[in-house]
Amino acid sequence: MAMLIGSIAIVAIPILFAAIFFPDNPALEVSYPASPPRRRLTDRPTEALLADALRSGPCLKPTRVVLTLSTSADRDARPTVQSLVDQSCPVDALYLFVMGDSSAEPSRSLREVKAMSDIIIVKKMARRSSNLLAALEEERDPSTWIITVEDDVVYQRDMVLALVVAAAALPSNVAPAFWCAQAFVRVGSLRYSGLPAGSSEGTVFGWCYSFAGVLYKRWFFDDQVFLLDNAGYLAPDACVKHGDVWAGGHMLSKGHGEFYLVNPGFMSFTGGMQTAFGRGLIRDSEAHCASWFAAYWGVFAEGRPANIYRHPHFQRREKDLKMLSMFGDLNRNGSFLESRALDGRNNSLSFFFEKELGWRGILIEPSEIQPPLLGDRNGSLVMQTAICGQAGAKRTWLEAFDGKSNLPGVAAFEDSLEKEFVRLMDFTREVRRTPLRCRQLKDILQQAEMPKLHFLALDCSWDAMDILSKFNFQDHDIDVIYLEVTRSKCRFLTRWTHPFRSWSWSCEKIFEKPLKDLLASNSYILVDTILVDIGGLPSLALKQFFFHYAMHVTVGLFFRRESPEPEPLQEMARDEVISSYKCAQDGQNFEICELPAHNG
Repeated sequence: MAMLIGSIAIVAIPILFAAIFFPDNPALEVSYPASPPRRRLTDRPTEALLADALRSGPCLKPTRVVLTLSTSADRDARPTVQSLVDQSCPVDALYLFVMGDSSAEPSRSLREVKAMSDIIIVKKMARRSSNLLAALEEERDPSTWIITVEDDVVYQRDMVLALVVAAAALPSNVAPAFWCAQAFVRVGSLRYSGLPAGSSEGTVFGWCYSFAGVLYKRWFFDDQVFLLDNAGYLAPDACVKHGDVWAGGHMLSKGHGEFYLVNPGFMSFTGGMQTAFGRGLIRDSEAHCASWFAAYWGVFAEGRPANIYRHPHFQRREKDLKMLSMFGDLNRNGSFLESRALDGRNNSLSFFFEKELGWRGILIEPSEIQPPLLGDRNGSLVMQTAICGQAGAKRTWLEAFDGKSNLPGVAAFEDSLEKEFVRLMDFTREVRRTPLRCRQLKDILQQAEMPKLHFLALDCSWDAMDILSKFNFQDHDIDVIYLEVTRSKCRFLTRWTHPFRSWSWSCEKIFEKPLKDLLASNSYILVDTILVDIGGLPSLALKQFFFHYAMHVTVGLFFRRESPEPEPLQEMARDEVISSYKCAQDGQNFEICELPAHNG
């Protein structure tokens, strides 16, 4: 009886608490899943694209395409290599990297392999390397496409052609493959589920397997990928065994890409000395390697151990990764404007775009303290000023320091803060005031000669409406607009039953509706919402609480100019849908978002 009462209490108390503590209309759910939803990116399946290519005659490759595989001196790679030489879409080079003693004489089978075709290049391979890393060392042209395969599989004749036509049809930052693994986080650990050949086509958050064929683009990788062989690097030994996981982790860490599972209507391999099913892949060691990459944990990975890998050029991990995802086809000549750029590195939304993609932009920082620190942003125009709705207006920029950090805890126009709060800051903090003369957004863009922006980031919730209402969108071409806004009186409650770490939350006061209406009238739609901070705490602080109340939270809104999108080919299979936000207005100034659970 006591156990029954205890069980009822465990269920009833949270429900009773939620009814008392939580409002009638919960607004949003925030959770920490690693896997974005799978999506289809083409309006025609790979099978149809392949059929067109076969009817059109000889294979026309859009760039240099090479194959890479590794073997050892005592293995017979002839059946595999013959199947690759006989492909319907001939490659420009076929690298065969030989592991083992570099002084040993090549075996008879290796000599015969080399004689099969002029495109075959046989080379020795370092002990701690993979066929992809070895090919990346040889192929430095960023436009080259590199297809990874393995030496114990006989490949179907149209394997290369299927990958090439898929890569040509997909956005430039996508790697097509035949067999993959989808990563996700559950119960505090990183896990994955297989997406074998024949699964429905769509994006993959995880890694893909070389034995079935994966097409990478050389520009996906920088020299960080070679650190596997660095004795001082902290990568786990499991990553030496699982080169596919290592490659996927670096591709995702750089933010460039995602994999795409293709289904051309056939298996990419037809058999071999040791088939893919007999490999005995050690699942926990794959997960052990994957767990080392923050990217596999998702963008909320800052709370992981300090020795976890993050690409050094990502600063605001959720914001810059989310912004990068707005551009499916990456532009190497992009432009941006970022207000409140701080020192241009720490917490900079645009740092990755300038350093990795070569974009140029404008950095706006009102503080007289921060601009001298912007020395490593040579591709950007730095201005110590403020963007306002009224040109020439004189205003005072206030910064309050607590003595523990060089960055201010409070930074805003003094006239945007409540007088009592300003008096409190004067009494308890070191306060610095900087007089400024405001500039309008259009004047700054005109001075920089930038009528086109790929993204505009305004971190000025107090002035965003005033700035944008006086901006002529017809005179400027802006693809994505990121705004940070404030919501008030917000409640957060843990959802115990959700498979992810999840919180329902709502705010009584939501102020951004006029902004949404203004941008909608200029053909912009809200495409994503993120929680930036909770009363001055990072969003990760929620992990400490069963429930939480915050007077103010900061929310980031991503708006994109409307453009026609292809109709989905068909609904994704239920077991392949990874959790995603679905939002709608409830008619009472609340934004209702449902976060369906991943059931994989």
